[in-house]
Amino acid sequence: MKNDMMANVAPAEGQQPRFVLTDWHSEEKAFPHLFGGEPQQQENAYHNYTKTIRVELQHKDRRFAGDTTNLFFKLHIKTIQQITNAVSVINIRKRKGVTRTAKEVGDKKIVNDLVSRDNGYKSCLASVVNSPAYFNNEKNKLLAMIRQLGQPTLYLTLSPCERDWSELHCNLKEAKLNWSLTEEEKQNIFNLKINDRQKIQNLICNDPVTYARYFNHQFLAMFRFINSQVGIFSRHKITDSYYRVEYQQRGSPHVHMLLWMDGAPLLDLHDTTSFQKCIEFIDKYISASSSHEYASYHRH
Repeated sequence: MKNDMMANVAPAEGQQPRFVLTDWHSEEKAFPHLFGGEPQQQENAYHNYTKTIRVELQHKDRRFAGDTTNLFFKLHIKTIQQITNAVSVINIRKRKGVTRTAKEVGDKKIVNDLVSRDNGYKSCLASVVNSPAYFNNEKNKLLAMIRQLGQPTLYLTLSPCERDWSELHCNLKEAKLNWSLTEEEKQNIFNLKINDRQKIQNLICNDPVTYARYFNHQFLAMFRFINSQVGIFSRHKITDSYYRVEYQQRGSPHVHMLLWMDGAPLLDLHDTTSFQKCIEFIDKYISASSSHEYASYHRH
């Protein structure tokens, strides 16, 4: 081929790959359809990345909030930042007087042994959500609560019914169109809840950020009501609680919660009178009915 007909398909050949945090415009290069092919104005885009994420995801232009690939990219950058900021805080547990030299720590087999036997503890991962160190801290926190407070009274699982949240559907539609809906348009969306659930599901999938924020506000409002003096547990005041939010494979969040309640009976296998007390307590707060209007949605 002639020289003017040749194309250079490997311009980075012989070069060193750049670290993602030192390439200030890596996000614009990876997502040109979001940034319009233009770099951000600030030189160090990752200097205050949390504020940048908040601005982009809450902006009236929902391009960033609706792109799940970009959301995971932002999570990846934040995770790397958390690790690099704390990577200097690494300790190795001593066991039976055995010490490790710097040369030994550089051996892959020794490092794998430290991890498999839980002798190597990297505190830099404790702040990274879903890391082993993070879950280990959460486990220790919960075990400490059980040791100090005793066995919890109730175990709750709260799941959203997002397909029947008409206010959420209207908010998603207004965010997508960037204008306020009329009463007639809101009524049309309400009718979708009954007639076309797939369109409602598409609304939620196209803006997971708004849905996650709405779910968080709904849960916190219910949690405040549960802890209030006029809540459903007003006769047995909640003294403490622990909860975590999980996401199912289809992306819907749900909450698992433990509650410690004042004056609640404790089950004693050696005391038969405690059985009846526990049954009476359960009957105060837990009931089941197949005649409720929503029961038909969950028949098996």
